[in-house]
Amino acid sequence: MSSLVVPGLTRVSLGMVNAYLVHDKESVVIVDSGLKVHGPRILRAVRRLGRQPEDVQLIIATHAHIDHTGSLAFLKRSTGAPVAMHPADAELVASGATIRPWTPGRDRLSRFICALSPPAGRARVEPVLPDTLLTDGAQIDLTGGLRVHHAPGHSAGQIVLLWRESVLIGADIVTNWGHLRPPVLFEEESLAYDTIRRIALLPFETAVFGHGRPIVGAAKRVIADWAESLPD
Repeated sequence: MSSLVVPGLTRVSLGMVNAYLVHDKESVVIVDSGLKVHGPRILRAVRRLGRQPEDVQLIIATHAHIDHTGSLAFLKRSTGAPVAMHPADAELVASGATIRPWTPGRDRLSRFICALSPPAGRARVEPVLPDTLLTDGAQIDLTGGLRVHHAPGHSAGQIVLLWRESVLIGADIVTNWGHLRPPVLFEEESLAYDTIRRIALLPFETAVFGHGRPIVGAAKRVIADWAESLPD
């Protein structure tokens, strides 16, 4: 199921995870690709915009985890679009790996989800060689402008995107299942909390996430207020 969050940004709900289409009259950018089975659903969402797969100009992976890169190779073949991601996680995806050793979050939901997740050495995707490496501060001049912010902690190469200086495409810095929560797993827990507090300083009114519902309006205040409760 796909739904418009704000004009030019469509959320593609894939069950427990989301992908996003950022679009204007000239181009479409796909952000994240879900699991291996989700590629065709993302392309159907592109077609519902009145576009074709060849209209996709770029595919961005916010980080390497299998629920964000599972269909990356399929989408690259189907659209011909280049793949872009942070160099720290690009190394994983190029080898078919998706995750480093991790620890679960502290709450019961996180422990339950992590108990169902494959261990680091067995979480595999079809290898994809990224075409473009995105580092902190990089500017993507498509769909009105996307600025890259490095957001490690959940994954060393995680990035978030500030779109048109008003919308945060927040990857997995937080989840929004019912209410805001930290990521369900960490590569570096304290770094993940520092990342949340830093990203909350950016200028945005709307925020969307890899997991859970968007916050439309006053999202910066909501996330900043919640972040005050995080451990140091």
